[in-house]
Amino acid sequence: MINRIKNVKFHSLVGIPVPEAVAMLGGVVYLIQAILYMHIRLPNLDEGSYLYKGYLLAKGIYSPFQPYGLWLNKMYLSFDIWGWIETLFAPGLLAPRYFAIVFGLLALLGVWIVARRLGNRWLAAIAVLAVALNPTLINIYSSAVSEVLIICMLTWILVLSLGADRPAWQIIAGGALSGIMILTRENMVFMLPLLTIYIFWQHGRKKGALALAAMCIVLLVGHLIYWPDIMQLWIRWLPKIPLPFLAKPARADTGTLALSLLPNLSLAARLHSLSQSIRIHFIPLVGSIIVLLLWPKRDAWPTDAHFRAAVFLAVSFFILLIAHAWASLGQNYCVYCLRDYLAFWGNIGLFLIIVSIQAWNRIPPLISRIALVSLVVIVSSAVGYSLFSYIGAGLLNLPLPRIRAGHILPGWATLWQFLGNKYRIPYADARAYTPAVFGFLIGILLLAIFVTIYHYNSNRKSMALPFFIACSFLFLGMVLLPVLTGPYDEPLCRTDVIASYEELGRQLARIAPPGTKIYLDGTRVDVPLLYISDPKLLLPQLNDTYSHKIGGNPDRLLRDGFWNDEMAISWRDSADVFVIAEDRMPAWKDYFTPDKFEQVTLPPDLFICSTTANIYLFKRR
Repeated sequence: MINRIKNVKFHSLVGIPVPEAVAMLGGVVYLIQAILYMHIRLPNLDEGSYLYKGYLLAKGIYSPFQPYGLWLNKMYLSFDIWGWIETLFAPGLLAPRYFAIVFGLLALLGVWIVARRLGNRWLAAIAVLAVALNPTLINIYSSAVSEVLIICMLTWILVLSLGADRPAWQIIAGGALSGIMILTRENMVFMLPLLTIYIFWQHGRKKGALALAAMCIVLLVGHLIYWPDIMQLWIRWLPKIPLPFLAKPARADTGTLALSLLPNLSLAARLHSLSQSIRIHFIPLVGSIIVLLLWPKRDAWPTDAHFRAAVFLAVSFFILLIAHAWASLGQNYCVYCLRDYLAFWGNIGLFLIIVSIQAWNRIPPLISRIALVSLVVIVSSAVGYSLFSYIGAGLLNLPLPRIRAGHILPGWATLWQFLGNKYRIPYADARAYTPAVFGFLIGILLLAIFVTIYHYNSNRKSMALPFFIACSFLFLGMVLLPVLTGPYDEPLCRTDVIASYEELGRQLARIAPPGTKIYLDGTRVDVPLLYISDPKLLLPQLNDTYSHKIGGNPDRLLRDGFWNDEMAISWRDSADVFVIAEDRMPAWKDYFTPDKFEQVTLPPDLFICSTTANIYLFKRR
């Protein structure tokens, strides 16, 4: 089946070969979804922070890492790039989100180029569809966040570096772009040694040295500009020993981060996060595991370049996966971030499938066969578990016949009545775990279907049953991708989010002339600031609770970008205007008394969303 892809005759469709027409159709599907999500997706804390801080940096009001300035918890280019776009066009959501779509389309073009080079034209078209049919990915890539910047940079690094006979200028450009990528997000630093080793291995010492030199020059210059303060981003990565090359401590060791005092999430929550990642990134994650289990024999690879590329991609994908899984699932800071982290490098897994699929081992060893069969059941169970908030209650309401002493009684009972009465299972547990059991049963059913189809397949003698099961499961996941990846926890709105924030900004500008002291409370309150001029802010509040500390010296905290309750109370009691998120209002109801504060009247239909998205404005009388 896989080898036949090579032999398909390409006919033209209105003058365009069919594979290219399919890829172009994928691009159109991507673009339509991206424009839709651009207007209905609410900004999160990261997007608001990137946009507002980036604008302040681009205007020269602050510089990266300056004392008593902005806390840059990510590399500075992740802020600067969006700030430059806003300075060039206009501050706000509109221009950056349009550019996010441009970056996403550039990444999609890179997917097609690499997949065609490593596979063939049909595989390139399929790779484009694997991205274009994933609404959650497009949702992420349609906002002004660092994920879309990195996936664009990373994809084009691979365009410039992967495969045989890359020109020297492309190798140099790939090395330089990899340095820029690290100056955008430091979590991608694992790619640098892996890419360097691959280039030396595939392209030789001369081109390897050129790539390494370009990489080092960009990183060196990028760090020297803000030395030594930029090291505050790396100090957590380095051994906890005195480092003489640091001129001063990277961060104030005072107070305790409020987030560190949150209770640890349960193992069930961490498994739920993992299951969501498996569902949302089904093709690269499940496909990469299948690649390892069906790893081709050494003489089966089309060329040495394909083998080297596959080794590099496999090592890169799983090192990045392990590192980010540890940072999310293994910590308590952002357990549910793994699904977004995978958006940084998911294309690596896609390319790994493309470069190896035509050489997969059709007769894998016994341990791989067992693992492949188990994979179907495990992944199906994980997909079910990931959807429990959507389908759990519905499954518990499924009707069952009433049976007593072996006799069928009149009427029906629900699954929840059966589980609750017979096994005394709490409703919350039944709602969470019933979908996993349902997914397990679906997995068993799929295995039965695959075995039946295999039995009637005339080519079954050329392949082992587990090989056929793995290919069929991956193909089914591709076909069902829009349904499989559709539900996403980020809230979507029925109103135009960009227009709503512009209106909110106009109302804020009306009550907050330049120099107005503003108090912020919420995860989406940074964006309205883009529509006003020169407010006075308690800058650490731009990061909400993520920069909030318990205790500590106020002056030292403020110097390093943090805030505490003492600073908050002082700022609150002298602020002129308050920008408060809807979910924070219960804590303010006794403070905003009518005799002291005036609430700004906003249109009631400003945000019609699936969550509490409204923002309230109050002005001191």
